[in-house]
Parts: sequence; C-alpha cells; structure tokens
Amino acid sequence: MNTLKIVGLALMLTGTVAAKADGSVLYGMAGVYSVAKTGHNTFTNTCGDARCQVLVVYLPLGAQIQQVQCLSNIDWGRAGDLPHGQLKLAECGKDGAWAIFDPIVIETTPTNTIVRSTFHNRSSDWDRDVELLVRYTIG
Repeated sequence: MNTLKIVGLALMLTGTVAAKADGSVLYGMAGVYSVAKTGHNTFTNTCGDARCQVLVVYLPLGAQIQQVQCLSNIDWGRAGDLPHGQLKLAECGKDGAWAIFDPIVIETTPTNTIVRSTFHNRSSDWDRDVELLVRYTIG
C-alpha cells in the first residue's frame, strides 16, 4: 500500500509506485535517511572523513523526469537544524551548512532509469536527515 504524507510544500510517497501509462504524475523517493555527525571538524567531502549517504531512485524505463528535489532538515543559512523528520528543500549541488548533496546524476540501464546523488555531512555536531524525491510521468 502506498502512503502519502505532506511535509511543508513537498509531497512524498512511501512504498512502491506502480507506473501508469496515462501521463499521471508519479513520485519516486530515496530516504528518509539519518546521516551521523562526524564528531570532528572536516573540510573534505571524502566519505569516511565526512559521513555520506548515497541516495538512489529507480524509475521504470521511459520515465520522463519532471523534477528532482534534494531535501534535508538543515535550516540553510540559519544557526542549528530543523527537528528530525522536518525536511525542507535543499539546492542539489550547493555547498553550505557543513554539508552538500552532490549534483544529480541520471543514468539509464537496460531495465531502469536511475537518479542518484550522494549527501556528505561534514558537521561535527549535527546528525542530518536527507531524502531524494523525483517527480516523473510515464508515456
């Protein structure tokens, strides 16, 4: 069974999405994942020094991607973070607040369209919640 939940302005779908061929807007997601703090100061995005989470969304072949959104509980530009589970949009590929989502990569395999990014948490004292949301249509 699919479950819809609304957090802020983002619509997220949890569960498996059955693709429809009628042009309906569908959602695929990876997350919500909690990415641990580093416990030390780091200026590198190297996984192992920074804490990393790979976010991958598998879509059916022929998916026409409408939008990709990176979400986190980081309160970009403000002191501190939002409570865990309270996510807001983050600019994919933008470095800030001791964290970054890598730029979005879209690949096609013989069976899927794959959308992915890696989140790097460099914060010494904040665990971060992250999610990747893909809005797409079929046909």
